[in-house]
Amino acid sequence: MKTIAAILFLAVLALAGHRKSFVKVLPSRAASFFFLTGTEFLLVGYLLGDSFLGILDAATLDQVRPFLIVGLGWIGLLAGIQLEWKALGMFGRTSYLWILLYGCCVLFLVSVGLYGLFHIWFPSDPQLGLAVAVLAVTALCTAQASIALWMQHVSKQKRPLGLMLQFVSSVNDVIAIVLFGLLVGFYQPAQGGIGLPLLPLQKFVLSLLLGALMGLLLLILFRRRLGEVDKVLIVIGLVLFGGGMAYLLGISPLLLHLVAGMVLANLSLKSEETFQLLMCIERPLYLIFLMIAGAYLRIGSPLVVLLAVAYALIRALSQGVAGRVFLRRAFPDAENPPTRALGWGLTSQAGLGVALAVHFHLWIADPSSLPILNITFSVLLLAILLNELISPFGLAYVTKEK
Repeated sequence: MKTIAAILFLAVLALAGHRKSFVKVLPSRAASFFFLTGTEFLLVGYLLGDSFLGILDAATLDQVRPFLIVGLGWIGLLAGIQLEWKALGMFGRTSYLWILLYGCCVLFLVSVGLYGLFHIWFPSDPQLGLAVAVLAVTALCTAQASIALWMQHVSKQKRPLGLMLQFVSSVNDVIAIVLFGLLVGFYQPAQGGIGLPLLPLQKFVLSLLLGALMGLLLLILFRRRLGEVDKVLIVIGLVLFGGGMAYLLGISPLLLHLVAGMVLANLSLKSEETFQLLMCIERPLYLIFLMIAGAYLRIGSPLVVLLAVAYALIRALSQGVAGRVFLRRAFPDAENPPTRALGWGLTSQAGLGVALAVHFHLWIADPSSLPILNITFSVLLLAILLNELISPFGLAYVTKEK
């Protein structure tokens, strides 16, 4: 009964947040700009959790875990359906190489910085490398919603910079999902699931095959004459099935649904219509997802806050340095000189960043895990909140007028 009441309460909060958004876009100068893209619902979930009100206690969270798995699939599907080859082809092929080098540079710089930092407190921890790998991969994620919101309030001359940022973000998101899909292949689900006696690479290939099959199934179903409500129900049902199957088999629901979304985007004549349909109910679902994720947050010591601040700074500096070296080469024909500063505009981390944190928590960092793994999850969520606060400064720097 408490679980049902908690879900209804979350639904009311999500609908309220959907109808009356908390996002505030102020003047475009970074010094006077402050907004949150719904990520503040992580804090709402934290207040609802055991740390304060106890509405989302451990027993309730265990019951609503399937919603998190559905949320992972939904986010992966939305990420995949935006990867239409025609749209991605608007930039030259060499751009992909430079963006890939940018991502590799960010991964390297963040890994080196975090390894040195974590080694101070966990010098002999056997899971140190895993914690650093998770944080480094998640550092590639950027919230495209933040970029889109900002670009609505800049001059038309600066808006091509927003397209470049979103393009880089899309490529990096795919890299992050693929790397995370490979990473979780080394582990069985921490809190359930039967797993498969397969090698990580075999699990990766299985994820691709199942994702392609799901995409084809969606394509076949959507070709029938269905109403919008029917299509939404079909997607929810398949995402629930796909997410549950991924959890039981020990593969990544994000990767599986990313592939499904890509198949649907590139083989369907109505992919844009489908994307808009999914986006109609994306925000309330996402807000519920954030609140449940926030309830898992634990700030047991100042060390968690310190590491979160350090991670956010290391990530921002790595993006700035890597962007200056590689991203200006990715867009050589751009008319805007600030392309060398594009890395500073990619600091927002919500959306896929939260999804990867939840993915890590469900698959690897269960409550009985070593302290470093549970700290890693909390560091990620706190850093995501911090990055939402500092991202306007980076966007303002990228789009500043001469």
